[in-house]
Amino acid sequence: MTEQQKASLRILLESALTKTSDDKQTLAALFYQRLFIVAPGVRPLFSNKLSLQEAKFTQMLESLLTSLDRLDHLVPVLWESGRSHKHYGAEDAHYPVVGEALLWALEQKLGSECLTDEVQLAWQELYSLISLIMQEAAKTA
Repeated sequence: MTEQQKASLRILLESALTKTSDDKQTLAALFYQRLFIVAPGVRPLFSNKLSLQEAKFTQMLESLLTSLDRLDHLVPVLWESGRSHKHYGAEDAHYPVVGEALLWALEQKLGSECLTDEVQLAWQELYSLISLIMQEAAKTA
């Protein structure tokens, strides 16, 4: 990943995670709304309160943001997350759907002008790496 891509992703994630008093829908809420629409079969995988899941989701995005320059620090976190997701019933086929739902949520939160082709490409590269690590970890669970 180039430095320019990291800078674009940093701006994207910082903007998406910024909370304002008039912002009623968080990125996590938008993400889960979309995920359950496009993949209703995954809803039963989320037995805990959705607010707890949204907090975990936000925490993972914050970890991504702080680890863009040190992805090696993120690998153990992603590895454990992949193993946990396997335990909860996640399958390889879910990962592309999750990526699409997240990209949609980012666009809803930030607007299409923020999600340029360059930013989308950088995000897709990062998400491909994330999902690959998590899927490999799931094979060891």
